[in-house]
Amino acid sequence: MKSDKTLLVYLGAQKSASTWLWSYFREHPQCSSPPLKELHFFDGNPDHRSDRLGRYLDRVETQMESADEPADSEFLQSKRRFISHYRTVLIGNASEEDSFPELVSWSADKDTRVVGEFTPANGMVASVSQLRNLAGLDPPPKFLMILRDPVDRIWSQIRMQASFGLSDRREIEKEAYFLLERFLEGKNNVTPVRYDYSLMLRKARKSIPSERLLIDYFENFISEERISNLCRFLGVDYFPPKLDEPRLRSASVPLSEFDRKRLRDTLLRQYQAVEKLLGSLPQRWRQTLAL
Repeated sequence: MKSDKTLLVYLGAQKSASTWLWSYFREHPQCSSPPLKELHFFDGNPDHRSDRLGRYLDRVETQMESADEPADSEFLQSKRRFISHYRTVLIGNASEEDSFPELVSWSADKDTRVVGEFTPANGMVASVSQLRNLAGLDPPPKFLMILRDPVDRIWSQIRMQASFGLSDRREIEKEAYFLLERFLEGKNNVTPVRYDYSLMLRKARKSIPSERLLIDYFENFISEERISNLCRFLGVDYFPPKLDEPRLRSASVPLSEFDRKRLRDTLLRQYQAVEKLLGSLPQRWRQTLAL
């Protein structure tokens, strides 16, 4: 990694604007991110990562066959080259300290100041020692954690999972409520609870100097004020965000107040932990608690 590039590591959570942030980074003149949004670098062993990359590559090849616009084709070619490079790095067994920053810097140019990686699971799957090793790199990396109302977040994840392979709204709604019941029964192999805010916060505070960790709330984040704050934190010029740009949204399925309360009760510890560790909660979180 070039000495003048600062690494930003997104710690989580899922369904909390990570795709929007990745797109913003790729448009900001002083930032960059690889064409593959999620590296899943700290998930499992290299063989598992290589298998995942093989599936990504197959998907890209399929998408390239139907790409109509030159810009789409160019982006997919860039993604294909990056995935091939990533697999080569895994085969080479390079150290985490060397290979992760190098991979994240793949799209950087001479104007790039900050390179970012946006796998939403980083904060949960990376160990304390891995986070400490990252924090010890030179130049010193920075870390970002965005927390979303726990009920809204898990319901968004459930709706996303329910829509896989389905297009009919009624079928998606039926599947979403089936997954909801599985989750409430504690069968997390269906809907993994990988975003334990209490654990993420404790790991981050053990591993990362406070001045290099920015924690924000999803409910307030996509705004000129919060993005300006992020740019100051990163040491880059403010670049106006596209606030009206569509985000990656899960299928629209309403959640009844009764089921919202059930989810709230199941996830109550998350609300309590965040309030204890951070001292305050956004209005949306307080509304959920008051149900």
